[in-house]
Amino acid sequence: MSKSKKSKRGGSSEPEPDEIYDFPLLQEAAGKVAQEALARVLEGQRFHPAKVAEWTDLVCQETLAGLRGLSRGLKFAVSCLVFQKGAEGEGVAEAAPLATTVCGHWDPARDGALSLRWENASIGCLLVVSGYAL
Repeated sequence: MSKSKKSKRGGSSEPEPDEIYDFPLLQEAAGKVAQEALARVLEGQRFHPAKVAEWTDLVCQETLAGLRGLSRGLKFAVSCLVFQKGAEGEGVAEAAPLATTVCGHWDPARDGALSLRWENASIGCLLVVSGYAL
């Protein structure tokens, strides 16, 4: 049951952010929020093992804050994996593939998930965002 607000222009109805209760309606915007958080935290960084915990926490917290701004009608979960890429730009993921899967007992019409991959010369990151209708 997705709620929407009629446009003043009389055309199509666009849901207001506080009125969105279905993750598939937000999936594109959620991906953009996550990509922006990844770039803010990791862009220009070089891999340093002592920074990984801080980076994963910041990416998750910034993504979650942005998601809450998209809709208060959903619950969100964010998971982040940061890894060091191999020598000469060869990613660990190319040598030994990394994969993420989100499984859950949910309503596919209202709940969902997306996976994103971000990289620079020395860092790789896999981010999973899940949204659940209340």
